Amino acid sequence: MAYVSDHAVLRYLERVCGIDIEAVRTELTTATIDTAAGFGCETIIREDGSRMKLHGDVVATIIPKPLRKRAR
Repeated sequence: MAYVSDHAVLRYLERVCGIDIEAVRTELTTATIDTAAGFGCETIIREDGSRMKLHGDVVATIIPKPLRKRAR
């Protein structure tokens, strides 16, 4: 089966769907990342509850806000 690279997916989102990838990158980039990376932090919890996972000074992934567990 053929594989679609991340690069191809990004270009599709950008060129076909009209999503401004650089605007998204700018929205995600904050001074907090530099500060946290300087302290050696591996996770930043954002205002919306999502988490940015850092590898050094690179945001490697973003994890959505955890779903609330139901009361038993």
